[in-house]
Amino acid sequence: MSDVLRNAYGLHQAGRLAEAARAYDEIINADPTQFDAHFLLGLIHLQSGRFPEVKAAFDGFLDVRTENDAQIAAMWERQQRGESPASFAVAARATPIPP
Repeated sequence: MSDVLRNAYGLHQAGRLAEAARAYDEIINADPTQFDAHFLLGLIHLQSGRFPEVKAAFDGFLDVRTENDAQIAAMWERQQRGESPASFAVAARATPIPP
């Protein structure tokens, strides 16, 4: 987890939802593939009762997550065919999943 995301999450845990939402938005604007920020922003909207925003944030999470899953599946398929160098190129494009 990046320091910026960790700080945003700390704000979220402290109940400073407006500040955390702004921080998650900044993370997403800087890196639209940051699925943790999409998901956590969705939780803030859920906690705040802003249901249309919940759907938008979770849709962003699912879009990013689905793209990464597809890339990882393609990597495994290529490895099974013995095309390891090609699979590494696919893996390099996939967004790393934080611990």
